[in-house]
Amino acid sequence: VARRSTYSRWDGTQDVPDLDADALLQAMGDELIEHGDPEAALRRMMQHGLDVGGHHLQGIREILEKLRR
Repeated sequence: VARRSTYSRWDGTQDVPDLDADALLQAMGDELIEHGDPEAALRRMMQHGLDVGGHHLQGIREILEKLRR
């Protein structure tokens, strides 16, 4: 079954968290230290998301789960 998507121009109403670059790099560094492998850390961040400065950046799994609902 093909899925249909609709895309539109950016209109400024999208909710985009105001992320601090230092906090983002710290969270990424924590992932790297935990996994010890840059590739594994990046894969985990992309799949499961990342908590940065009180914001949760969704990972691919969370986005796909929302699309399924």
